[in-house]
Amino acid sequence: MTGYSRHTYDLLVQATPAPFTGFNQRILNGGVLWNEGIEIGAGVTPIQRPSFTWVFRTNFTSLKNRVQELPVPDLCPVGATVCGFRPPNAGYGLAYGEFFIQQGRAITQIIGTDTVPGTGGAFKPLPSYLGQANPRFRWSFINDLTYKRLAFSMLWEWQYGGVAQNQTLSLYDCNGLAPDFSSPRGQSGYGACNVWGVAAPFVQSTSFLKLREASVGYDLPERWANVFGARNARVSVTGRNLILRPTTSATIPRSRTMASRPSCVTSTSVRILRHGASSSRSRRGSDHDHHTAKALAGRGCRLGDAPVGRRLLEFFRRQEHQPA
Repeated sequence: MTGYSRHTYDLLVQATPAPFTGFNQRILNGGVLWNEGIEIGAGVTPIQRPSFTWVFRTNFTSLKNRVQELPVPDLCPVGATVCGFRPPNAGYGLAYGEFFIQQGRAITQIIGTDTVPGTGGAFKPLPSYLGQANPRFRWSFINDLTYKRLAFSMLWEWQYGGVAQNQTLSLYDCNGLAPDFSSPRGQSGYGACNVWGVAAPFVQSTSFLKLREASVGYDLPERWANVFGARNARVSVTGRNLILRPTTSATIPRSRTMASRPSCVTSTSVRILRHGASSSRSRRGSDHDHHTAKALAGRGCRLGDAPVGRRLLEFFRRQEHQPA
């Protein structure tokens, strides 16, 4: 088990000043940032026999942070209602949700415009807190089973808490390109962007439970390994992100412009142990997340029942042919 609590002083703070100043960045020295975290790792061998072994391992991680002080009076004037600033690359505006560094809040908080319930669309005087990108915890579970020459491993990962700016969803909804545009959810998203200008529908939870990796391997007989000039050889089949719940676009691994289904990677590999050193040759097919409509169309990526890449490409082509 490992834990820590740390205060960092005299930070180099990068703030985005108001546009009328003529500057796009301001660097200040000051402030106090607090970080706290804990990591717990454990392992047990429930079964250990000559022909069968089961090893179970788990790892739990939780991290917290808070901005305790900001430079006064540059970023926190005396008597100010909110002490904070917009960092570089915060996002595309409050109507879609963006990062905001604020005294007394987590450094990864996301804020956005919202309306007062029951007022028919009256905006709140200040942007609303919509969550923070940092999850409350991550918990992984690893099972390694070996039966004679056959080996099987499985890694589950559970993330609880945290939100993300779903930029792809806002692009579809704002332009009426969502596959479920005619549904209540699609109409709500379109109205949130084009009528009300609120960010809440585009900031989504990133909690998930997924089967991050599963593999099956077979240790080849020693005489087969000798053909490769090695002492040991293993043939294995591996799959990644095979199960993901929930399958919302905000939970897709390694993605900011998010798709709607898990990104599955399958691989077949032959691993050779040569004089104690391990080398691997693999053949892998992957569904990477591309940031352009052309790439999306080329791979036939789908959101629900609609080929998103093709729809985006057609949309951009129409925009190019419209008169200026």
